[in-house]
Amino acid sequence: MIIDLLSNNFGIYSLGFFFMNQFMSCYQEKKLAGNVVSFTHAFGSTLLNGLFLTNSSSNILILAKNFSIGYFAFDALKIINKLKFSKMDMVFLYHHFATIYFLNLTLPYYYVQKILLFSEMSNLPYYFVYHNLHITPKSMKNINFWKNIQFYVYSLIRIPMLSYFFYNAYYETNDVISAIICLPVYFMGIIWSYILLKS
Repeated sequence: MIIDLLSNNFGIYSLGFFFMNQFMSCYQEKKLAGNVVSFTHAFGSTLLNGLFLTNSSSNILILAKNFSIGYFAFDALKIINKLKFSKMDMVFLYHHFATIYFLNLTLPYYYVQKILLFSEMSNLPYYFVYHNLHITPKSMKNINFWKNIQFYVYSLIRIPMLSYFFYNAYYETNDVISAIICLPVYFMGIIWSYILLKS
């Protein structure tokens, strides 16, 4: 019963991320607390999707899906709650809603799970960069180390691997509407790779 509850209700994860954010905010700045929550999702999503792809359990598949939907719903509501949106807020909202749409697709060869696995894996170094940039005292050695890791991991995964998965997913389905909705998220990754290269 508990496994079914955790597997089938993304709202539980939204609440979980909310309470985690509130708890972490009691001990550190809100930005750092939010960074820990985002890292928890990226790491958890990487583990869950990796676990599913190695043993194909339907319970893990549903768990991985709702874990991520719960996170993106939580973060979208956090942005909406601000009432005044910056351009970046609008970008994040589009990213989150498009990703929730994508997570509900049924693609052959588990492309949804593969794309989510490698997308979140490529994000992991970012959270270490962000943490080191926002703590005092700052260590430029640590910042530069994690920035280099971030650039290589992100660029090597986002450009060749996700391009391959997205192309094959479209080739197998010819789903034009889903491609139009999800393609901007893919291009966000390409643009971010360019920004990392310039920095």
